[in-house]
Amino acid sequence: NKYIGNWGGKVSTYKFEAIKNGDVVKQLIISAAQRMHIEAIPNTDTLCEGKTYDVALVRLRAVDENGCLLNFCNDPVTFSVDGPIELIGPATVSLQGGLGGVYVRSAGTGTATLTVTDNLGQTSEIKFNILKND
Repeated sequence: NKYIGNWGGKVSTYKFEAIKNGDVVKQLIISAAQRMHIEAIPNTDTLCEGKTYDVALVRLRAVDENGCLLNFCNDPVTFSVDGPIELIGPATVSLQGGLGGVYVRSAGTGTATLTVTDNLGQTSEIKFNILKND
């Protein structure tokens, strides 16, 4: 119990710094999670509509306020689209180990938006630009 607290005990925060040539090049803060949010990271934000559709992968991570993965998070996440894109797969998925993903496909040209909503009602939007490819 000296370094890790018990239920109701004082919460410890740990800060790790990587130092190179006297400069801090990376910092990591580890503490008990106070807030959660979903990081939605697309592999591309530009799709090309041609003889067939184009696809983008959006990776999801449940992270705390320090950017640390919440690997016990299995919460549901809901997707909605606006514009010329469509979901490939269900509109709601449950994270597994704090991770998940969704595929979207082009369905025309123009600007489109994928909205990701977590179970707390927090949303994040990803904009896609769909170009015509002849």
